[in-house]
Amino acid sequence: MSKFCVKCGTKMDKEEKNCPKCGMKSIKLPDPAQLKKRKKKIITITSVAVVLIAVVTILIVYFANSSLVLSDIFTGLRGKTIITVNGYKVPENEFRFFCSLVLEDEDLIYHYMDSDDFDEVIKTEAKQFITEYICRLSEAKEKGFKLTKEEEKKLVKEIEEQHEKYKEETGMKSEREFYNFFYGISKKQFLEFRKNWAIIDKYNTAQEDEANVGLENQQKAFEKYKDFLYSKKTMILVRNIEELDEDELEKEMALINRLYDDIMEGEDMYSLIKGYGQDESVLQSEGIVMINSAYKDTYPELYEWSQDAEVDDVDIIETDDYVYIVKCVEIVDFESLKDTDEMKDWTKFYVVNENIEELMKSDKYKVKVNEKNYNNLDISDLTNEALDYFKTIWGF
Repeated sequence: MSKFCVKCGTKMDKEEKNCPKCGMKSIKLPDPAQLKKRKKKIITITSVAVVLIAVVTILIVYFANSSLVLSDIFTGLRGKTIITVNGYKVPENEFRFFCSLVLEDEDLIYHYMDSDDFDEVIKTEAKQFITEYICRLSEAKEKGFKLTKEEEKKLVKEIEEQHEKYKEETGMKSEREFYNFFYGISKKQFLEFRKNWAIIDKYNTAQEDEANVGLENQQKAFEKYKDFLYSKKTMILVRNIEELDEDELEKEMALINRLYDDIMEGEDMYSLIKGYGQDESVLQSEGIVMINSAYKDTYPELYEWSQDAEVDDVDIIETDDYVYIVKCVEIVDFESLKDTDEMKDWTKFYVVNENIEELMKSDKYKVKVNEKNYNNLDISDLTNEALDYFKTIWGF
């Protein structure tokens, strides 16, 4: 199962919790074969409050700060109107489609799965997704962004090649059956969707190229995204103690204390990690782990330690299942990031995002909700299917 960043669309290794390019959290992208095993109705990709559509292979992947003119995509509108944005009416079937996209956000589902308002959370996220998508594409088209004939031709060829690849794996020979089953839309509608994403991508690139990345905006961007940018660069040696009996644990702790002493005496820590570390992902990163706010819930002991850690601090952190020898090697703050390519990329994202947020506040993109239809819309089949799937992944 592939993973993609919700902000910049960067493909990530399955172990990565945060994007190596921009720091935002990942999304998981199932292929049609996996979708067929998992569900009987469309559930495709993640949606969050800020989204930008990026489509990879035959699947739909959206990423931060994008908007979609729905009437350009779904020519066969079905069901009662749920919301209207900038004159574009979103009927029931389309709204359910975007709810399905939202339900690919594993972190969102995990956070709200026990909430009595879970379905309402998903519907609210879908409203935000749709509104931003409409805003982004509307602005792009108003500024004259479009695809060339050659670009459209290339897109069609790519989609056809991808369908050929997946139809054997899924057992669905019919294009109509395939697109309806996995996406709830036709091939023509899917192609329009892809075209619109490509237009948005052009628009986003142009807006970022024009963004002011001076120090003042860099500072604002750093403060806005501090949770992802401010971090402690550490080296971590991981030992698994989950299944050790009392005698084995005593020997293990003696080893850990010896390794700690070696590090304090100047032994090369990475050499010790290669010799004694038991976490493959840490080994692949040469022992380096960037601890930021994303660790607050997933690795609370490491996060708590990092808050007061200074460069060259070394400690042993014990949990129920693991023991960590952790050393702080660098503090990544604004001073160390300013004027770097990474900070400029974040600043471009910040500037473009701020501009879109201002547009979203205008009457032009005000969301008109048909309260009766919205309240009557039942998405429990979608939410139950997603919950059942993720609970099997989580081992619940």
